Amino acid sequence: MSCKNEGVSSSCSTNKASTSSVSTATDKAKGAGCMDKFVSQVQPVTVMKGDKFARANELLVKALTGNLLPSALLDSPEFRDFLAFISGGTYVPPHRTKVTELIDLQYAKIKMLMANAPSVSVTTDAASMHTGDSYVGCNSTLAGPQWIMMSCVLGVSISNAEEIASVVKEMANTQFMLENRLDAIASDQGATFVAAVRLLIEEGVGEEQVRCSCHKLQLSIKNALEEKNCPAASLIDLFRTNYLVI
Repeated sequence: MSCKNEGVSSSCSTNKASTSSVSTATDKAKGAGCMDKFVSQVQPVTVMKGDKFARANELLVKALTGNLLPSALLDSPEFRDFLAFISGGTYVPPHRTKVTELIDLQYAKIKMLMANAPSVSVTTDAASMHTGDSYVGCNSTLAGPQWIMMSCVLGVSISNAEEIASVVKEMANTQFMLENRLDAIASDQGATFVAAVRLLIEEGVGEEQVRCSCHKLQLSIKNALEEKNCPAASLIDLFRTNYLVI
């Protein structure tokens, strides 16, 4: 009897173990099935590579340099999230060290274009920031390949208005070697700019001074509005002090 009891006990424990293992296997199968279903809904993302990636980097560099944005913008998590969103997660921008190298390459290409351009025109202007710093900027216009008009910023320097002539001369001659190929220098009607450009022409940097037409128009309108009994002045006052409901 003891043997039978032992056999029955052993048989019962074996049945319980087999039942438990079956239950565990079933639960794992169900869990695996649920996981497979979840994984199947997630579409794999292929990271951009090759020519498309190179083109995206080129456009990124143009966006940064064309708008005078710092390469440190690439360290911004929000900016990276924006790039990932618009590219569907396929575009991962390079580190800003690499972007700086790409900017240097673009700078070299621009210098080569200017070296081969028969003539270049520049526009200069100045601005004062709320910090009290003054900046002088210089922008160039030239005919590129197939006579496509191109424009690029030669540089921006922390300088005051009295240093305009030396800043423009440094950018044009030293940095971009534009001696004897600088046709015109455009500026506004400010006395400081007029005198600076006249000095540059006397020194052989540029052949002609072009005064900004928009600034001329703005000064003409301003002078007209300052005249007494000007109909336009009273009309402007009407718009400033009343609301029109259309």
